[in-house]
Amino acid sequence: SVDGFGGVWIADTANHRVQRFDFEGIAQQTIGSGEPALSNQWLGRTRDWYVSGNTAAVGNGGFTLPVGLDVVPDKKNGDGLVVLDAAGQVTRLDGNGKVVKSWSLGIEVPLSPGIGGEGHVTVAKNKVVVAWGNDGYVFDLDGTALNTFRFEDGVVGGLVGFKNGKFAAVFGDELVLFSTDG
Repeated sequence: SVDGFGGVWIADTANHRVQRFDFEGIAQQTIGSGEPALSNQWLGRTRDWYVSGNTAAVGNGGFTLPVGLDVVPDKKNGDGLVVLDAAGQVTRLDGNGKVVKSWSLGIEVPLSPGIGGEGHVTVAKNKVVVAWGNDGYVFDLDGTALNTFRFEDGVVGGLVGFKNGKFAAVFGDELVLFSTDG
């Protein structure tokens, strides 16, 4: 995701962190990684082992396998982030990388590569939209649940949020427009 100040944010899944890069590829900020440690992360039956350089830093701004993120626009205080991890935890960060709010999707089974894709998160106006397989969740920016629904077209391959409060979901080679009521 790209912020309003020229930074490119990346979810570095197996290193349990998110990073901000400038357009020249220089890392400017790292949030969430634990202690440096060489370890193997297995990301599922359909994927190879991945050599990780950091352990998980659970709690207090740490992540366990972040799978998606999006920028929360804020011209006054600096753009923040929402990050979704593989356990169904959503974390909202301010422009300095400090945790504003964290909440759970309330799922019992963590994300599995076998469901056809990763979890996805986007910001549509002042709402956080999460796609978990073919389930949709909508929250306000403080984590209050506003709506849940099922994507009838199948498992979502990506989300894009718009300033008008709508969002689009990727299904194969199609982009389908939704309102936050599903």
